[in-house]
Amino acid sequence: MKHILVLVALTMGLVACGPREQVVIERVITATPEPTPRSSPTRISPAPAPPTAAPPKHAEPSLSDFDIELVVIEDQCFNTAGALVVVRPDLSYDGPTLPASAKYLLVYRILGGENVETFNLEITGSSYQASDQMIQTSSCTYRLSVELVRLMEN
Repeated sequence: MKHILVLVALTMGLVACGPREQVVIERVITATPEPTPRSSPTRISPAPAPPTAAPPKHAEPSLSDFDIELVVIEDQCFNTAGALVVVRPDLSYDGPTLPASAKYLLVYRILGGENVETFNLEITGSSYQASDQMIQTSSCTYRLSVELVRLMEN
C-alpha cells in the first residue's frame, strides 16, 4: 500500500471584507494497487446485519411428556342401565421444565363410556386446571381409559 501526500491550496476570498487568505489542507490518501483486469465485474455485497439477540426459547414439551390418570370421584350403578361415573383427570408431566409463563392446552379423550368424549386441560407453567367429568357407561363394570390427542400453545 502506498501513501500519497496531497496538498491542496485553496484561495478564499472574503466578500468585501478584506484581504484574501490562502489555506492549505493536508490529507493522507492511501493508494491501493491497480486491480488486474477481470472478465466479469465483481459484485460487492453489503455486510450481513449483526444477528439480533432473540430471547432464549424454552424447550418445548411433546405430547408424550404427559400422562393422565382418571381418578374416580363417584360412581352410581343403575343395574341394567349402566353407571354414571364422575372422574377427575390427574395430570403428570415428565419433560423439560416449563417457564411459569408457558401456556398450553392439552386435548384428551375418555374411552370406555357409552360415547367417546373429548375434553381439555389448561396448563400454565407447572400447574393445570381441569374439571371433573361425568361419564355414562353401558354396565356397572367398566374400564375407562385416556387417549391424549393434541398439545397446543395457548
